[in-house]
Amino acid sequence: MRTLRWKTEKQGVVHLNDIEGQFVISDEVVASIAGSVLEEIDGLRPLTVSSLSRFGRKGPSKAVKVRQEEGSRVFIEAKVAARYGISLQDLGHEACRTISNAVEEQTGLSVSEVTIRIEAVDFDE
Repeated sequence: MRTLRWKTEKQGVVHLNDIEGQFVISDEVVASIAGSVLEEIDGLRPLTVSSLSRFGRKGPSKAVKVRQEEGSRVFIEAKVAARYGISLQDLGHEACRTISNAVEEQTGLSVSEVTIRIEAVDFDE
């Protein structure tokens, strides 16, 4: 019985014994992971396209944008609404830490920067 062993020598290239293939994680997958994390943080919610349009923004805006660079470096920017009465600084730090940990654990990519843009406040509970 032959056992296949894999290792990643550099971002995107996976070797399975003598088989070489490409392993790519799309920006949309990383954004989906970050968006899921945001939905789990009490007091924050990702802004949707419809909620962004209320503020005069048009077009296909996304709540989470991702940019990947060489060397498996990832930059994430999230537009969120925060619940009134909660420390915005604490929410921002928690969101950055939690998103970074989740993306790194689930993808193996190195998160270089997470930017949380609080663009609205929810006064309803």
